[in-house]
Amino acid sequence: MPDKNIGKRIKKTRKEHKESQQTLADILEKKQSGVSAMENGNKQITLQDIIKICEHYNVSADYIIFGKGRKNDIELNEIGMEFYETILETLKKKYPKEQTKTYEETENL
Repeated sequence: MPDKNIGKRIKKTRKEHKESQQTLADILEKKQSGVSAMENGNKQITLQDIIKICEHYNVSADYIIFGKGRKNDIELNEIGMEFYETILETLKKKYPKEQTKTYEETENL
């Protein structure tokens, strides 16, 4: 039986990203009407669709399926890490006497 709450979370996430049902349909390789049916809880959502949705919107499966966990499950990727390191180096130059923590040290804050 389809879960209306999963559909509601998918719809909310899609709208937060300002995307149309057609855009999501293209990602899922489905018709727009199929996305509409999923969002309204009238069609069962496959595990493959959930995975694609989570990857596309960078949200956790726990959020989509159960409404729990972190909505944004963002990890530092290579670009993010390069950006972080650039900022860290800039801060070290600007404030050489200040103690600057590494990424690993800030994970537990």
